[in-house]
Amino acid sequence: MARLPLREHPIKVNYLLRKIRYNWLVFLLILLLVSNLPLLLTPFHLLTEEMTRLWQGKMPWILSGMLLTGILYFPRFWCIYICPTGLLLAAMARWRYFRLTIGENCVDCSTCEKVCQIQAMKLAERRASEDCMLCGRCWQACPTKTAKWRDTHSITQQRSDTPLAALSRRQLFAIGAAVVVGGFGGQLLKPATTVATIRPPGALAENNFLQQCSRCGRCVKVCPAECLFPMSLDTGLHTFLTPRVVPRKARCELCLSCQEVCPTGAIARIPLERVKMGIGELIRAKCLVWSEQKLCLLCREQCPVHAIEVDEQNRPYVNETACVGCGACENGCPLPEAAIIVRPISK
Repeated sequence: MARLPLREHPIKVNYLLRKIRYNWLVFLLILLLVSNLPLLLTPFHLLTEEMTRLWQGKMPWILSGMLLTGILYFPRFWCIYICPTGLLLAAMARWRYFRLTIGENCVDCSTCEKVCQIQAMKLAERRASEDCMLCGRCWQACPTKTAKWRDTHSITQQRSDTPLAALSRRQLFAIGAAVVVGGFGGQLLKPATTVATIRPPGALAENNFLQQCSRCGRCVKVCPAECLFPMSLDTGLHTFLTPRVVPRKARCELCLSCQEVCPTGAIARIPLERVKMGIGELIRAKCLVWSEQKLCLLCREQCPVHAIEVDEQNRPYVNETACVGCGACENGCPLPEAAIIVRPISK
C-alpha cells in the first residue's frame, strides 16, 4: 500500500540549500585541516557527547538542532544539508553505477516525488539523485510501476552524468569561494602557540592536542576527582569542548584514567614520573605565611609529590623540578583567592 504524501516542503529553501551544500562541504573539509570542529557535526559526536549530555540532564544543543530541522522541514534534513559525513557520501554517490530511474511508461503524476521524504526523486531528470536512501517508497507508490533499478549508462539524458560537467560557471566560482573562505576561517581558528590552560596529565603539546582531541568528553566522564571540565564557547572556537583542569574546583588525583579512555591519543599514555601539567606559582603578597607571618602550610600538606618546601624561616616555596601541576596546592589554599596558582607550561 502506498504511503500518503508528506506535507509540502519549502521548495525555495531547499533549492537554495542544494546549490550551496557542496560549498559547505568544501568549507568543512578545509576547516578540518586546522581544527576538529567539523567533527562536532558528525554522527560520532551525536552518539557520544550529545547522548551523554542528554543522559546527564544537560541540554544537547547539536542533537536538538538535528531533531528540530527534521521536524520543521523533513526527515534527514541534517544528513543532506549539514552533516559532513552525509554530504561526503552523497558526493561519492554521484559516481553510483546503479540508481532508480523512471521508464517510458511514466504518466507524470509526480507520485514518486510526493512520497520521497528527502526529495531525491527528480521527475524532470527521470531518475533519483545521489541523495536516494533506497527506501522503496517511490516504486511502491508508482501507479504504473515504471520506477526501476537500472545502471546509469542505460539512461538517456540531455546532459552528462559527470559531476564536473554538471556544474555551471557560477557553481564553480561558488566552490572556489568556499575554498578561500574555508582557508581564511581556518587561519582565524588556528590555535595560538601559548594557551593559559591546564590540560589533563599526559596531554600533547597544545597545538597537537587541539588537532587530536575529538571533544568526545570521555576523559571528563571518567575522571573520579571531577577536576576536568569542557571549555565553554567564550574561550574560543578552537578550544570549545576540550578538557581542562580547574584546580580551584577540584584537584587532579593523578589516577591517569583519562589516558586510558582517550580514543585519539590527544592524552598520551605516559608514566606518572613524566607527568608535567604545569608549575605552581606562589604569590607571596597574598600568602598568609609570607605577608602576615601566620602559621599556614596547607599547600604543603596537600601536595602529593612533596613539591612544596620551606626555607629556614618555615616559609613555603615551590620546587619547580618536583612540581607536576596537579593543582592540589591551589585547591587547598584557604584564601578566597588562592595565594598559589598552577600555571601551564609550554611544551
